[in-house]
Amino acid sequence: MRYFYPERMERWSGASFTQLLPRKFMSDLPEERHREFLDLLKSQRGTFRESRADMRDVALRFAEALERNPYDEARSPPPSRISPSYRNRMVDSGTLVTLQIVQKLTPEERILLAQHVRDRVERMQNRRGKKPDDQPDGG
Repeated sequence: MRYFYPERMERWSGASFTQLLPRKFMSDLPEERHREFLDLLKSQRGTFRESRADMRDVALRFAEALERNPYDEARSPPPSRISPSYRNRMVDSGTLVTLQIVQKLTPEERILLAQHVRDRVERMQNRRGKKPDDQPDGG
């Protein structure tokens, strides 16, 4: 059906740290713990916003380069080669917050998080028509 209807939200990048901290996990925590971890996420809000703005700028510059006539490939590299520092900064700040939250989890909360991460991966696989058994072997 997605071919007949536009996607709700476009994404310029794929997997993110949010897959490691599913919203359902956060909402299942007691209010005090939820607030504590939400404050950690909010502490990086400025970095996230700057990174998203940088990525939008990169996308616009890429679009402008594509429109130039004559087209000059040297002046319009693919987005994957345009300053990885933009993407890395966002991922690094998300990873840092994720690690800070994991370090503060109780043993029971770690188990709950593990269950939510597995559930999220399974839901994503089901949406894509994959089964957990479809994963490549580790050896």
